[in-house]
Amino acid sequence: MVKRVDARSSRWVDHRAAVRADIVEAAFRAFDKNGPDAHMDDIAKEAGATKTKLYRHFNDKRDLHDAVARRVKDLLWEGVLGSINFESDSIDDILHTAVSQYAHLVDQHPNVFRYLMRSHFSDRSGGPDPALDDTQQLATLISDHFASALQSSGVSTKGIDMTVRSIVGAGLSATDWWIESQFSRSRALSLDDFIGQLSVIIWGIIDATSRSRNVEFRRHLPLDSSNVRVIDETRSSAEQPVIK
Repeated sequence: MVKRVDARSSRWVDHRAAVRADIVEAAFRAFDKNGPDAHMDDIAKEAGATKTKLYRHFNDKRDLHDAVARRVKDLLWEGVLGSINFESDSIDDILHTAVSQYAHLVDQHPNVFRYLMRSHFSDRSGGPDPALDDTQQLATLISDHFASALQSSGVSTKGIDMTVRSIVGAGLSATDWWIESQFSRSRALSLDDFIGQLSVIIWGIIDATSRSRNVEFRRHLPLDSSNVRVIDETRSSAEQPVIK
């Protein structure tokens, strides 16, 4: 027997999801206006609702935090996946596009990222952190393609998870520094410079990991097994060619 769907229940679920989405968008506006310390009152005001209504749709502030983190992930993945072709784009293009999409999102909502990172660095109690998980998913997406190219060439991928963690840690620290640097005219780094330097940092981690396995990738070529070059171990590091 086919189980009948209660239309009223379905409509309620859809309505609840829509209200939650509206409140998350209101949270973005509240953080943009009031900074990372925006209160639930500020979010309720932006949503045109009462705090009581907010707590009907979110268990607590942590629940709202996690929903904001998931919205950041959705925006990031929409931008990245819609802009990258792993089969034809060069490694340089892939890194620049991914970092650029991320950096522009940070630039549009710096206080949202300050809020998420403050929670990550100080407020977690050992539980999973959606903000960290989402950033790690992006790093894993790129690293998995490098790992696939290495595997197809018979090169060990042991320790790739550590590489991903290193990229995430470096990325979060760099983002935290860049946002705060904007408050100092002498330290401020432009958006383009931030994109360029973060791309260099991420590539440095990937390149060092590859070279530790005696292989290298040419950045101007697509990311596949044909781009894996075995390094001649008989040559000194000073004689190794610089990949550009």
